Amino acid sequence: MSILDRLNRGEITVSIGVDNHNRTEDQIMAAGELLELAMAGDRMRWIPVTERMPEGGEPVIVAVGKPERYVLKYAAYVPSGIEEIEIGRFGTMFASDFAQGDDYTPEFIPEGWHEIQNLFGDTELLLEVDENVFAWMEPPTLSGREMAR
Repeated sequence: MSILDRLNRGEITVSIGVDNHNRTEDQIMAAGELLELAMAGDRMRWIPVTERMPEGGEPVIVAVGKPERYVLKYAAYVPSGIEEIEIGRFGTMFASDFAQGDDYTPEFIPEGWHEIQNLFGDTELLLEVDENVFAWMEPPTLSGREMAR
């Protein structure tokens, strides 16, 4: 169970006082950093695909292979029966993107994991990830502090 889950359930609490009376700036900053760490830890949790799948089109980091030997990929999951889907900030994927010449144009985007790669400055959504995806997590976000370093 994550720290945020435990905070939400009331199992643990963080208190520095309602009006911050007699609290040092360091104590106030430490409480804020603790909450940031809890939120980051909750986002950085590996979620087994047997537990739940991400929202359709949400770019995530996936673990591919076996738990004892795996590689990480950046991918998005596409549920069945989708003709077009927004892939985060990367644009829209269409069923026609999977046309095979003049012979075949699918009605729907193939269901499954689709790897996201940036090739020569253009974002490409490749065909399905062939290997076994067993877990995923939200990608980390950089705060202003990390960007400034």
